[in-house]
Amino acid sequence: MKKTAMIFCIVLFMPGICLTGFAGNEKLVFDTQDFAPFSYMENKKISGPGADIIDLVCRNINVDYELRLLPWARAQDEIKCGQANALFLIGKNKEREKWLDFGPPIINTEYGFFTHRENKTIHKTSNDFANYTIGVYGPSNTATALLEAIKGVPDVKVEMTPDDIAAFKKLDAGRIGAVYSNIDVGNLMIKNLKLENIRHSLTHKKIRYYIGFSKEKTDRALTGKFYDKLIELQQNGEIAKILKKYDMK
Repeated sequence: MKKTAMIFCIVLFMPGICLTGFAGNEKLVFDTQDFAPFSYMENKKISGPGADIIDLVCRNINVDYELRLLPWARAQDEIKCGQANALFLIGKNKEREKWLDFGPPIINTEYGFFTHRENKTIHKTSNDFANYTIGVYGPSNTATALLEAIKGVPDVKVEMTPDDIAAFKKLDAGRIGAVYSNIDVGNLMIKNLKLENIRHSLTHKKIRYYIGFSKEKTDRALTGKFYDKLIELQQNGEIAKILKKYDMK
């Protein structure tokens, strides 16, 4: 079975414009974003638990596949235009369920708040972030969760950033009061960027990440075949072995 992995440099792209035809079913095309520790480039290869799981499932059902790491807006548009078959790893929400077919959850993780170490407040609920400026990567499912978390909390300003790096650097420098992020993403960001002034303050909600196939552009039988094998590999412990390598479950 042949596997192709590539990273795209987007030069000429207009969001919402479909430039080519539908993705064929001779292979499955999976799009993701730079979202370490879940998906990232390493040694010119798309890596992480999602990539490993897709590889295992596709090898077991004898289906060729391709992985693409793209800006998030481009990745989503490719699915809607039929240039790719599925997104990984993603949260589930009502809007996405309109156009994506979700299988079983793959990874359990959390959303939460990070604050500056000089801030000694013990945060017990999202109400304790009144009068804060909170950074978050967005537009994204994470940003949507934050807006739900602070609904009714007075005098909160949300500052959306094009990536998590910008938000965490601002927090480390004391330019904003908090960051709302996936906990695993935040902890890795702090480690990799050597940000010594940030602490995890509050877990807001537990979440799950999935693979989502295009309902309109992907053959339902092939989607079902993929998910049936994924469930089988979860039940026999093979998926757990992959997640353990990344200290996830």
